[in-house]
Amino acid sequence: MIREEFYPKYPNEPQHQLYINGESLPYKFKLESSGDVSVRSKTEKRAYSHGSTLTGDGYIDGKTIKLTFHISGTNQDDYNAKVNDLYAKLYATDYKLSVGNETYWNVAGLSKITSKFIEGYQFIKADVTASLLLSDPFRYGSLHEELIDVDVPAKELEFKINNTGSAMTPLVLPLFLQLL
Repeated sequence: MIREEFYPKYPNEPQHQLYINGESLPYKFKLESSGDVSVRSKTEKRAYSHGSTLTGDGYIDGKTIKLTFHISGTNQDDYNAKVNDLYAKLYATDYKLSVGNETYWNVAGLSKITSKFIEGYQFIKADVTASLLLSDPFRYGSLHEELIDVDVPAKELEFKINNTGSAMTPLVLPLFLQLL
């Protein structure tokens, strides 16, 4: 008999579901290192002068996030089926990973998976940690579109856009011109 009090409790366990391309994963998980960023910049010594000069393009490198899943089976076959299902989903490339299905990361691929059995439950319970590579280091929200119908001559049209995000965001302005 498996007793619930022996399950590991994650102090930061999210209350939201984890999704890959909109498909929910039925496992308890813990997300680690999601906010770490590394900027491509460094300082170089100045010749014949005090101090240094900042070099690099200032853009943010890709990063790795870690997810730890608690996999629990009723027997060894059930455990193996769940682990194989999880590995197959994580081994994919170019997918969207979201928590709560509201914001998402673009996952390029899998870097590494480690597994550690829960003591006394070998081949029945384990913590599986996956390191996922994000070549695009940002987390995205839903697409915000706003259609504005303007009845003003084009030369008089002026509008302002306020980007409240923390990174430069490409702006897409589809223009539909009506020919008279």
